[in-house]
Parts: sequence; C-alpha cells; structure tokens
Amino acid sequence: MTTIIVLMHCAVPYLVFFLPLGDWRGRDCKRVSRHTKSTRGCSYQHIALSACSLLCELIQNADDAVAEEVILLYDERSFGTRSLFSDGLASTQGPALLAYNNGIFTEDDWEGTKSPGISQYKEGDPSTVGFGLGFNSVYHITDFPSILSGEFLGVLDTQQTALEEGGQLWSIEEWEEASDQFQPFWAALESLGKPCPAVKGYFPGTLFRFPIRQSPSKISDNIYSPQRVQELLHSLLNDAPISMLFLRNIQKLTLGFVGPMVPSVSSSLNHGSGRSISEIFADYSVGDTLETNGCIKTLALQGTGLAKAASCDWLILSAEAKEVDLPGLWDLAEKVKSRPALSLAYCLQDRCTGRLSCVLPLPATEENITGLPLHISAPFQLTDDRRHVQWSEEGSQARGAEGRWNHILMEEILPVAYCQMVVLASSCPGDPYGSWPDPSHSQQLRYKPLVTEICQRLRNMKLLVRVGEGNPHLLHPSEAILLPKAVLDRPIGMVLEKALLLAGSPLAAAPPHVRQALVLGAKDGTVVQEATARFARGALQHAAKIWNCLTESEKRLLLEYLVEDGCYLELKDLPLLPTANGHYTSSLHPTLPQYTAAGYKKQPEPYPDGSIRAVVINKVFCWNLAPDSSCKLNTGI
Repeated sequence: MTTIIVLMHCAVPYLVFFLPLGDWRGRDCKRVSRHTKSTRGCSYQHIALSACSLLCELIQNADDAVAEEVILLYDERSFGTRSLFSDGLASTQGPALLAYNNGIFTEDDWEGTKSPGISQYKEGDPSTVGFGLGFNSVYHITDFPSILSGEFLGVLDTQQTALEEGGQLWSIEEWEEASDQFQPFWAALESLGKPCPAVKGYFPGTLFRFPIRQSPSKISDNIYSPQRVQELLHSLLNDAPISMLFLRNIQKLTLGFVGPMVPSVSSSLNHGSGRSISEIFADYSVGDTLETNGCIKTLALQGTGLAKAASCDWLILSAEAKEVDLPGLWDLAEKVKSRPALSLAYCLQDRCTGRLSCVLPLPATEENITGLPLHISAPFQLTDDRRHVQWSEEGSQARGAEGRWNHILMEEILPVAYCQMVVLASSCPGDPYGSWPDPSHSQQLRYKPLVTEICQRLRNMKLLVRVGEGNPHLLHPSEAILLPKAVLDRPIGMVLEKALLLAGSPLAAAPPHVRQALVLGAKDGTVVQEATARFARGALQHAAKIWNCLTESEKRLLLEYLVEDGCYLELKDLPLLPTANGHYTSSLHPTLPQYTAAGYKKQPEPYPDGSIRAVVINKVFCWNLAPDSSCKLNTGI
C-alpha cells in the first residue's frame, strides 16, 4: 500500500526573518574527508538530537536553499552490491530514508559537511546558519549519509570502515563504473517522477539518501525497522501544518512510502489561495518600533493515507525591530548572529494551542506550549539538544548575550507584535476575539508575565466589538458597556441588550476570556463599565421613544431586573410600573383609586406568577404620598 501525504501552502510573499539551517561547501574528496575527522573528534555528542529532528532539519535546510518542494520517502527496496566503489558500501544498498528537494547544493553546502558540530553562518545573512550541528541528527538512522546534487554523488563514512578518507565525491558521469552504487538513486527518482541525471551528467535538485543502519556501530546502536521508520514519518504528519507555517520558500511537502511491490509514488495537490492584508495596517498601528507585514496562507492536507482532505486558512504576521528606533537591540543581534524578528500564525477556522517554533516547531512539551491561541516562531537560542529555548534563570546554560536574547524577543518584541495580530484577526472573517489570550490557559509561571503585558496593551486599544450597527464599530474599554455575566444566559440578557441598544448605549460584546484579559490588563484596577441595574435605569430615563418597541413580557423582565438592587425610587420617569387596567405608567398618583395600596390587591394581578412583589408598588406609592417622609403600608407581604 502506498501512503502519500501532501501538505501545501500558497501565499503572497511576506517579510520573515528566522534562524533556519542550511549551507555546505567543497567539491573535492579531500575537503569532504576532513568532515570525518571533525565528526570523530566531537564523539557524536550532538547525535542526541531527536530522530524526528532529522526530518525537520532536512525541511529547514531545503527551505534555506530556496527549494519549493520537499519529498520525504521511505524506500524499502534493496539493490545490487556487485558494482560498487567499495565493497564496504554493500550495507548502503538496503532500505533507506530519502529526502528530495528541488534546490541544488552549492560549494558552501558541500563545505559545511566538514564541520558537523558547528553551525555555519552565511556571510551577509546572520539569520541563516549552516548544516553542521543539525545534520548530525541523520546519524540516528544511518552510518553512511549520501547526497546526489548537481554534478556529484557524495557518500560520508565517518567511521572510515569503507572509505579511508572518511568520505568521497564522485562525478555523475562515473555512474557506469559503479552502476549499482547509483541504482538506488535512479530508482528513487523514477518513483518520484523525476528525470534520471545519467544522460546529462547533472541532477537539477538534491536527493539525500540515508541507508537504514542494519547493525549497531560505533556511532549508534539504533536499529530502525520499517515500522519504526514509518512511525517517524507519521510523527512529522502530526506537526505538518505547523511545520509549513513559517517556511519562506517551500510550497509543497510530500510524505511517502515505496516497497518492492509498489514501484512508483503519485500524489494530488490542491492549490491554496493567498492574499495580502497589508492594507489593514494603515487603519491601526500599535507602535512604531516594529516593521510588520502579513498575509493569509491556505494549507491543504490530502493523500491516500488520510480519511479526508483538509484545508485551513492561517493569518501570518511577521515583525522585525526597526534598527533606527532600537539600535541597542540590533547590537545584541549582531553578537548572537541573528535578527530581532519573529512571526505569529493564527488559525482563522479553528482554535489552536500555541507552541514555540524556531522556523519549525519545537517538541510539544509543556515548556514549549504557551497556552496562547497562536503559534510563535523566532530565532531563539536553543539548548544543545535543540528541543527547548534557553532561558537565563539560575542554573541555566544560557549566559550573557544569548541569555538576554530570548527574553528580549518574548518580553519586548512579542507583546507589540501580538497586539498587531489581534488587530488583524479582528478584521478577518470569524471570531473577532479568537486571537485574544485566555489568562486561564497560560498558567505556566514563565508565560504569565507575558500574558499580563499583552493584556495591559490590549486594555488600552479600541478593539471591543460594538453590538449592533452603531459607530464606531470598535470601542475602547473606557467607553464600552458590557452586559453583566449573570444575565448573559438568561432571557433578561436579550431584553436588556435590546433596550440599551434602542437607548443608544455603546454596548460591546465580550466573551469570558476577553473579560478576564481586561481585568488582568487593568493597571489602575479600573474595570469596564457593566450594565448594572443602576446604569440601566439612568440610561433608559432619557429614552422616551423606546417603550413602544418593547413587548409586555419584555417590560416585565426589564422591571424585574431594574429593581434587583432595591433602589425602587429610581424607577421614576420609567414607564414600567403596571396598572390594574393593563397599562404602564412612570409613577403612581394617590388620587387615582385604582392605584391605592389597598385597592391594588383587589385588582387583577398583572404578574400572576408573583415575580413582581407588592413591595414595588408599596415603595413607589409611598414616594408619591410623601417623598420626604417615611411611609409604611400594610401590603400583606
């Protein structure tokens, strides 16, 4: 059975500055051979990188090489061993994991293989680093990583068991001298529908082949069965959408399997749509210290291994600190060879649990899950195993500039960029509050100060959505009115909203997590005004034209709400008091016999269920008789 999973995005270009991996160098065999000695000297200490990180590194490096397509393929087939460049390479002819991308190795790329323990930064681009450290993750599964690209086939043998120099490059034109050596590559390219380079002596792309280790070696005792390799690919599938969000160039990612009875691989692809949303920034800016840009990406996931295809739109925001406004931050960026920038990704259809990424997602551990409703990617300084962000707390391995760098990204750049994302998200279809942080979801001590800072900034912005069609559409918390939480799920809630809207009150809708965020963000302890009974009475006293728009049942519910606090005398001028003949009045007059306290009890009860107690009539009637004196009537209650 062939399993093909395709994940594709299509979007307009946008500004992103990250810390991806990539870069190699060198073309002659001697330069490649020095890779071996460097690797042996480091005792493979960085092979502790997770096996899954191997796939991430390959994707990340392909993106850095400006590749647009990546295919990860497990080939379970075995090939001949009679015509090889070395008899010791016979073990490389069995099942293998392959990674194809349509980028081509440069001299820098080949050269990078000789420094596997050190990341190589590209000259002129500190946001891009070389293969060295990350490439070590391939030794989880293989002892002989091989690369076919451009004019060459290269094989690394860090143990020098088959190649005395520890590695060697061969020209593709030499393929007839060792046809079996090249056959696994020709077969894989045929399965992928790519041209065979044997005729022209040149391959316009890059194909990594990692023969699965068959027995323990000095490098590692990891032995990968076919099932284990497929599980490795499926583990990437779980993070596939996140993995594609922050890549700059890759448009298509395919995961596949080919066996002895399945000689070819095929896939289908739906093209997603992309559109720029940069015009929204002109309407609202939250600060001048960041250069921001954004777009909407459509990710489409489909294939024979899925129950059904899926598609989702993501709002992507990239932000970079302006050097003219933050020169000190750029000085620090120079020391850590990075850029003060980050990107955010918010799903417009579903709510996601936010994770940290360094272009590709970090493992879904508790430390990397922020509790925010969006994903964050930044050029973080990572721990040695590349699984977590370094922090500068006591006992941490982060020190000096590296220790401060991550804190600055999270504490100074992220809150500003986050608020800009909220502005963008509120302008897109869907939940206008979906990107707001939920304080109850960010309980980790590390992220609580971040959430508080974000909430404080949001508290000072016009982002509350007005109920109804009044203007302005967005309200500042200082001018907005919220319905009390106690009435939201009761019939009175709808009636109160209707009455206040008719009266012209600036009513705003705010779900529970937004209310929590507003409370958390109130530095001075002030809260957003709620439509309490006292506020509603004051707002309705000058709205004489609304009463004909309310039904009797609505007036009844409204009266019940307005007297909940016991301030009966403030009902003056509100035509909500029921009369015996079924009408409503704003006050009771003692000369009218049908309104006497004694007589009222003899009239038909306007509220048969007794929810409006006689004490309402008692209190208001006393005020009409003697507003400056005490009055006690026997109401029988």
